[in-house]
Amino acid sequence: MNRILQTACLRQRAFDIEHQPGFKDNILIHWYNPSEYESYSTGGRCTVYFKTTSCRRCYSPLWHTISPAFTISLHVPETAKRKVAEIAVSVYCRVLLTEFFP
Repeated sequence: MNRILQTACLRQRAFDIEHQPGFKDNILIHWYNPSEYESYSTGGRCTVYFKTTSCRRCYSPLWHTISPAFTISLHVPETAKRKVAEIAVSVYCRVLLTEFFP
C-alpha cells in the first residue's frame, strides 16, 4: 500500500482501489490518466477482506488523501479463516500494519 500511495503522489496520478465483497485473493488498483489496471495477488498464501461498506476508494493527488479510509484484513485460507494481519489506511494516507501471532 505504501508503494502505491508513494507512486501516486510522485506521479500526481489518481486511482481507485476496487474490490468485491467477501474474502478474495487479490487487490485491484485502477489508475487514471491513462486508465490502467494493476492487480496484486496473494498467490493463495492468504485471503483479503475489506472492512468497509464502500466498494471503491478514491485517491486525490491534489490533496494526497484517500476517501473513505479503510482497513484490509489478511486471513489464512483455511476453514477457520484465522486473521493474521490488518492494514489500516487513514484518509491522510497513513498506513498502519498490525500483525496477529497465534
